[in-house]
Amino acid sequence: MVSSNSDPDRIINLTPALARLENDRELLCDLARFYLEDGPQLLQEIQHGIDTSDFELITRSAHSLKGLASNFDAHATVAAALAIELAGRQQELECIEQLLPDLQLQSQKVVVALEAELLS
Repeated sequence: MVSSNSDPDRIINLTPALARLENDRELLCDLARFYLEDGPQLLQEIQHGIDTSDFELITRSAHSLKGLASNFDAHATVAAALAIELAGRQQELECIEQLLPDLQLQSQKVVVALEAELLS
């Protein structure tokens, strides 16, 4: 589900994103490209943090991904990243391992939505 409407179940919501950027669609496209480049790398860093029990890396990477997703009001992705960030702060490795697939799925939905809405 992709739209610029204010429905909270939408993958991304471009109306408030554009409003925050004073309707600068080019800047929003630049932010989308940053997400496409940095999002997968941040997910890899979270996985590496899991593999090495590096909770600082997990927490920092999840926080960064949360920030990137928030640019597009991608609420499900923001919530999934926040859950991992909080679990990282509590050093709950099993919890993080269980949460990561949802973050990966939600992040991929944002990628597809951004490509369809902004970069097509």
